[in-house]
Amino acid sequence: MTSLYLRRTSGSQNVCVKIFLYKRHGHSDAAEIRQNEAPVLHFDAKSLRNGAASNRYDQAQAYRNRVVFWGERARMNSAEEEEEEEEEEEEEEEEEEEEEEEEEEEEEEEEEEEEEEEEEEEEEEEEEEEEEEEEEEEEEEEEEEEEEEEEEEEEEEEEEEEEEEEEEEEEEEEEEEEEEEEEEEEEEEEEEEEEEEEEEEEEEEEEEEEEEEEEEEEEEEEEEEEEEEEEEEEEEEEEEEEEEEEEEEEEEEEEEEEEEEEEEDIARKRFSRIFEFRRPKLLFSFCWVKILFLWCIATD
Repeated sequence: MTSLYLRRTSGSQNVCVKIFLYKRHGHSDAAEIRQNEAPVLHFDAKSLRNGAASNRYDQAQAYRNRVVFWGERARMNSAEEEEEEEEEEEEEEEEEEEEEEEEEEEEEEEEEEEEEEEEEEEEEEEEEEEEEEEEEEEEEEEEEEEEEEEEEEEEEEEEEEEEEEEEEEEEEEEEEEEEEEEEEEEEEEEEEEEEEEEEEEEEEEEEEEEEEEEEEEEEEEEEEEEEEEEEEEEEEEEEEEEEEEEEEEEEEEEEEEEEEEEEEDIARKRFSRIFEFRRPKLLFSFCWVKILFLWCIATD
């Protein structure tokens, strides 16, 4: 199978015509032109001898003209898009002007609000002055009340002094009681110390027993480790035996592959001998076999 390329450039469009020549019996003329793609025209050897190539080239020229037409139409569409963009920009400018006018109105409203706030502040100041006068009157009344409270406090202080003397007597009695309690506590502490010493002796005995148990456990662990080592050695021996079996299997597979290669060589030699004597008759069938083989690869 051979191929012929015809290229021609027009403006920004690149038109490519690819012509396939098939040496296959019974192949019909075919032309395939797709939108937004380069055309692909198929020929067989017989149609080329009959002059069909010129007709197919004319079809390619028509396709190129159609591509140029669609390119010009695309440029016209781009010009319309530019006009629409300019109209959108003008609308945006008008919207901005309206927004500026609204901002000016808002500023005027803010100024009016500020004037109203100033008037309210003046009224509040007047109210504060009135409140200050009322507070001064209240302070005078409070001073009179404070004098009366001071007299009452002096009387209360005298009563408190009497109560303090009574409390001091009670405290002395309590201190005597506390001393007696402390003596009792000291006796209890001595008894507790004796009990603690006995508990410590018991704990020491328990620790000795635990140490003996730990020694026994260590001996058991050593025995288990020895058993595990023996098991690992046995597993290693089994692995070595498996590796030897795998090597034997690989050698058998290599021998089988060599036998298959020898059989293929023999078949190739037989086929080449047959092909030398019957080449003209097998040319057609060989082409079909090759096409079927390529089709199978593509579908996979």
